[in-house]
Amino acid sequence: MQSEKTSKQKLLKAVGTILKNEGFKFLKVTRIAQVACVDKKLVYHHFGTVENLIETFILSHDYWTNLVRKVHQAIDGETESFGLEDLLNFYLEKQYDMLSEDKIQHQIMLWGISEPNAIIQKIIAGREEVGESLFDLINQKCSNPLLNYRGLYAIIISGLCYLSLHSQVNNGTFCGIDLNEKEGKEMITSALKSFNAIIINQ
Repeated sequence: MQSEKTSKQKLLKAVGTILKNEGFKFLKVTRIAQVACVDKKLVYHHFGTVENLIETFILSHDYWTNLVRKVHQAIDGETESFGLEDLLNFYLEKQYDMLSEDKIQHQIMLWGISEPNAIIQKIIAGREEVGESLFDLINQKCSNPLLNYRGLYAIIISGLCYLSLHSQVNNGTFCGIDLNEKEGKEMITSALKSFNAIIINQ
């Protein structure tokens, strides 16, 4: 039983290693088994298909469908104890921190915008479900009919995604901000707080 569990973990770890070092285009059953140092038959034994293996890994690694869902469930029903502005600051700052540091997440993002993919579409659907609960809170606590909250946060979140990818190329400088330096990252998180304060308090 321990051997079976070990081989399963080796396969999941191999998916992460390939994403980080080689990119999503190399996520093929033969390559995954090679990196995991196991027989490729074990992919089908443990997961049924290579797609299920990849999906299992991404679900365990994805920020919105993992950490955010857990945090939101933990505070569900206790929103009065947490200011909406503080919640949004927490979610967006954590997302930016994770995106800035996580090369695997970069590959997942690139995969999602590069080609149609059933695995990524399922992940995106899960993210949207979690995000919808945040918009429910915004709708409950904010009532300015002139503000398009969904559009504003779509721009902010997509901007964070772009900045995290940009930080890996072209020396990581954008608008004169070095995104790879602590000071540069603090400028972005400070701007996030300013955005949230302006949007939520209108």
